[in-house]
This record gives sequence, C-alpha cells and structure tokens, in this order.
Amino acid sequence: MTTSSRSVARTRWVAALLPLLTWSLAAQTAPKSAEEDETVKLTPFAVSSERDTGFAAASSLAGGRLASDLRDTPAAFSVINREFIDALNLTDLQSAANWATGSTFQSDIGTFNFTTFTVRYNTRGVSAGQQLRNFFPVNGDNDSYALERYDFGRGANSIVFGNGSLGGVSSSSTKRARTDRAFQDVKLTAGSFSLMRATIDVNQPINDKVALRVAGVAQHGLGWREKEFEKRKGVFATTTVRPFKNTV
Repeated sequence: MTTSSRSVARTRWVAALLPLLTWSLAAQTAPKSAEEDETVKLTPFAVSSERDTGFAAASSLAGGRLASDLRDTPAAFSVINREFIDALNLTDLQSAANWATGSTFQSDIGTFNFTTFTVRYNTRGVSAGQQLRNFFPVNGDNDSYALERYDFGRGANSIVFGNGSLGGVSSSSTKRARTDRAFQDVKLTAGSFSLMRATIDVNQPINDKVALRVAGVAQHGLGWREKEFEKRKGVFATTTVRPFKNTV
C-alpha cells in the first residue's frame, strides 16, 4: 500500500469516528434535567421512619430537638422503633425498658402510687426520671398502641430531653397521620393469666393534603398474685394537614 493510500484510509477512519466523538462530548456537556437538579428538603423538626432499617433507627430528635442521625448525636440513648415493638409485642413503656441498654427493672414492693405513676426502671444503676410523651412530662405507662417509637436517654446528658435526671429519662413519639397511603391494622393477642388484648390502627388520606389516623386498644388480664388484674381502654386520633408545600 502506497503512502497516499494510507492517508486516504486514515481520513476515512477519522470521518467515521467524528460523529461518535461529537455525540459523546455533547452528552457530557448537556445540561441536567430539572428532576436531577431538584433537591429534597426534610423538615428538621420531624423524624421519618422511612430511613429505618429493620430494628435500627436512622435518626432521632432526642439529641437536641432537631432531626439528626444517631451516629452524629452527642448523647447516649437507645431507640426502639415500631418494627421492634411489633416483633416483640411490646405493649407499654415498662416492657420496652427491658430492652433498653443499661436498664434494669425495679420490682414492685407495694409502695406504688396511683396518682403519680412512673415506670419503675433504673439506668446505669440509678432510678430514671419521669417519662415523657413527645418531650412533655406525663403520668402513665405509655401504651404502645398509639406510639411510633420509644427513646431512652442514659446518664446526666439526658437533660437534652428537656426533663432529665442523673440516671436518665425516657420519651415516646406518637403516631402521625400519613397522606401518602391508606392502611388498616388489627391485632388480637392472648396470653398467660387470661390476658386478652385487641388493637386497631387505621390511616386514611382525605386527599394529598389532609389525612386522619385513629388507633384504639382494649385489654384485660389477671396477674400471678391473687386479686390482681389490669384493664385498659384507649382511643387515639390525630390528623395531618399540608396547606402549602413546605407547611405541615
């Protein structure tokens, strides 16, 4: 093959590859679509359970009242999410406290006061403070039928909850109405000492801006001690309204 023939062949190869090179450069420099540039913003005052993986919660408000990752929160606390509650059939704060790190149960020795009932457990060997519900002090055992999760703070740094003690403090977060989907959940439970428990949870979006959620519980059971019994009845209702894009 002569020199001129080789030059002609190279020219043909370059001509054939030129469209491909032009298309590749255009694809690299093409502007991104509006969907790719769109940023999803999450409110810093609400925790979403959608990022939870199994029993592992991804974020919490307990470290400073702003939603942040647990790994970045400068406080020692444990989170028991809804999947954990359902898997182990945890019915109240006392049963949840048995699964919190560093917590031990305080036996009932007959000094129980019905007017200022607090869950009896120790954290790191020290009695825990009064429990909270959505970070407000409450009396009662915080039945799980109306809750999404339990938070347990350990040590004096639990004061970030807003109401702490040397041993620690617990808080619970109530369920929220969801506008993205409708669901219904009914559970029936039977146990030792004639225990019967029924719960219901119904979430119904009215439209893409308004949703209603209702939960209820009925429970009756006896105890291992003579004449001991327990009865529970409760109804919980909540609604979510999104009047504007960034307002809930």
